[in-house]
Amino acid sequence: MSVVHNLVPNPMPVSTTGWVQFGGCEYRLTDRGIHVTNLGGGTGKGIEYKLLTLPAGDYVYGFRADVPDHGNGDQLSLIKSPTGETYLRAVYCTHQSGFYTASFTLPEPGCKILCVAPKKQGGEMSVSDLILTPASEWPTVQALHESGALPYPYFNGATCTS
Repeated sequence: MSVVHNLVPNPMPVSTTGWVQFGGCEYRLTDRGIHVTNLGGGTGKGIEYKLLTLPAGDYVYGFRADVPDHGNGDQLSLIKSPTGETYLRAVYCTHQSGFYTASFTLPEPGCKILCVAPKKQGGEMSVSDLILTPASEWPTVQALHESGALPYPYFNGATCTS
């Protein structure tokens, strides 16, 4: 039996607690996650969540996105260091709806997860089913998904036992 961890508090999410907006956008809770709208158009807008106590190490980050207003190659999400404002990983749009994953190395404790609003004025996106797990546990999460035990490579909670 294996235990895997989801290090994102409130991973579905069921509240906007911990999320803050940057740039000119608005965000709201939906029945399935968080919906973000770019109010003024342009880049540099979205929402972020700080995970300041996350230890240094190798991780896999995943999320479900519905992004009808993003184009292929647009930034959907970023992993950012908490101190140096260095981008550790970018996730780019490759399809309008589905699950995205990215691996990254955290060289120092803490990070920020950013969800980037589409560039066009009024552009919208929705994110849900967030997961951040140690890279060593990711193969177990994938195996649970592939066996049908998880509908996505994600679970809503701090731990999942296989």
